[in-house]
Amino acid sequence: MESLLTAYEATGNAKYIQAFVDSGTWVMNLVQTMSVLNVPDPTAPGATGHTINVTGWPTLTNSFGTPVAVPAANGKVSLYAQTLSTGDVIAYFQVTQQSAGSLELAWLDPNANVVQSNSISTVAGLKAFAAQPLVWGQTVGRIFLTGAGLPAVGRYQVNANFEKAIWHEQTGGILIPFTQFLLLAKKNPEIADPATVQEWTSKVVSIASTYENEFLSDGAGGLRFINPQWLPNSLAGTDAAADYIFADATFRLLLYELTGDPHQLAIARGLAVHQQTFHWQVNSQGWLELKFWPCIVSWSDRASAPTGSIWSEFQFDPTDPAPAEDASFMVDFLNSALKYDLFSQLGINPTILKVQQVTFLNYMVGGMSFPFTGPQGIMRSSFPIPSSTPNEPIFYSADPWAPSAWAPPQLSNEAFTNANWNWMQKNADEPKNYPVGYFLRAWARSEAAQTALCAPKSN
Repeated sequence: MESLLTAYEATGNAKYIQAFVDSGTWVMNLVQTMSVLNVPDPTAPGATGHTINVTGWPTLTNSFGTPVAVPAANGKVSLYAQTLSTGDVIAYFQVTQQSAGSLELAWLDPNANVVQSNSISTVAGLKAFAAQPLVWGQTVGRIFLTGAGLPAVGRYQVNANFEKAIWHEQTGGILIPFTQFLLLAKKNPEIADPATVQEWTSKVVSIASTYENEFLSDGAGGLRFINPQWLPNSLAGTDAAADYIFADATFRLLLYELTGDPHQLAIARGLAVHQQTFHWQVNSQGWLELKFWPCIVSWSDRASAPTGSIWSEFQFDPTDPAPAEDASFMVDFLNSALKYDLFSQLGINPTILKVQQVTFLNYMVGGMSFPFTGPQGIMRSSFPIPSSTPNEPIFYSADPWAPSAWAPPQLSNEAFTNANWNWMQKNADEPKNYPVGYFLRAWARSEAAQTALCAPKSN
């Protein structure tokens, strides 16, 4: 959708606005308000507590499967089995009688291959299996016992239904193009129907207000973005990754411009200040180190888990560098702050724009010495780490459209704007297994930057 607005701003052609309104109406019609159980681990059988209403776009991303009843030999429910992997990673929970009289409890993939298994022979063994630590990235399923005895032999499908949720990590990114459209309509009222503008403004403001409680103070003037305890997925209770943080910061910045509400600017500032204070480092080469998931905190025992998480152990290195496509969200944020002259109000050190520019030109695209010709793309796969050097091996980004985020010369330079445009013309003839929206956005961004570069300069 963003590609349509970028194309309109570059050309002034109203057909792009109409296409945006058509697409936007469809997307807005997908908004739902769901009642959720506001407790940790809400999908556990028998979970109780008070409910809250949340509004947004439902998703199954990273969701747990709905627990499936597995009978005992007496016909009662022995246990509930739940896959912890979205999609077809795990399809079945299987109970098999073994020759020694024991039972094999196994998690199977869609082809009935065993992914993980345990052998038990007693109720005590079943209890021990159910009590095993849940390890993020390793444990594929879990069981809940009822006390009705050992499970009956059989194969039970566990991936028929998954827990739908409104995941606010994704909401800000969805709302960005709507807010951009409303800003255009505010500047040029003739481009949009006033009723649509009024309706969408109300919805955007309303949805934005529903998850402000997920922004928590870091105690140092900034904000962290924490997933709520009621999420029925693997990341409940954890900090959001950097791309979602910057997407929401951009959304709040734009919403401030639209409404004049200083509270929205304060949220954008808080998110930016936390990243700048704790996670934006510059290495010995003078390059900015952007992190993929900088706020995540690992733990090794259940007692240390954040409220809402089911995991007994969760390990991730917060210093892992940001992939190129994730880093582009930070650049979008900087570009929006630059466009609306909000660097000072957002608490951003103005030198960060130059440091980012130097990092991109001297590292990510190798001092403009990379061969901008092949279909593999034109920039490195991830931002630098402390030990990075100009001469280290080049691993190109798997996302060929990520470089278009740096197409505006204020984020790179005019030479890169031209190089990116030339690469797009020679290589960007189809989406390359990426979502078509990303492909169209890359074209729109690249063409808009090139058009602006070639436009006559005012005196």
